Amino acid sequence: MKQADTVIDTIARSQYPNGYLNTYFTLAEPTVNMNSILTKKLLNNELQKT
Repeated sequence: MKQADTVIDTIARSQYPNGYLNTYFTLAEPTVNMNSILTKKLLNNELQKT
């Protein structure tokens, strides 16, 4: 039970104040988040269409 509590606490601390939660990016690469990666990919796709 203590291990589960530790994992839950870690995940809860990983959430950004704006509600964003992605434990990989928050814990492993805090300067990057999936939203910015997806936005860049979408913009690149749109630019390639023109």
